Amino acid sequence: MIRSDLPYLKEQDLVNYPAVYVLIGGNKRYVGQAAGQSISLRLSQHFLKEDKAWVESVLFFARVDGKMSKADTDYLERRLIQDFQEKSDYEMMNLQAKYFH
Repeated sequence: MIRSDLPYLKEQDLVNYPAVYVLIGGNKRYVGQAAGQSISLRLSQHFLKEDKAWVESVLFFARVDGKMSKADTDYLERRLIQDFQEKSDYEMMNLQAKYFH
């Protein structure tokens, strides 16, 4: 999804599902989650921040049935951060990324 797709996302059923997302821009990556809040709200919050101006697109993961627990999103978020750090040259923009080594 690119930034301009956000209005379309707000119209979809999955917008209220728990999800894990990856903000993508150049060589930068940020992994986050929306559990207990709308994915479109969470992405809107990021898009409004000047320090996230580098974001060009978003990849997100959600279950079709919406049944993803907080433990599920925590695990997937942590695992993606670890994998990006260990298996890629991307610059991780997560503040907590340093704690996952």
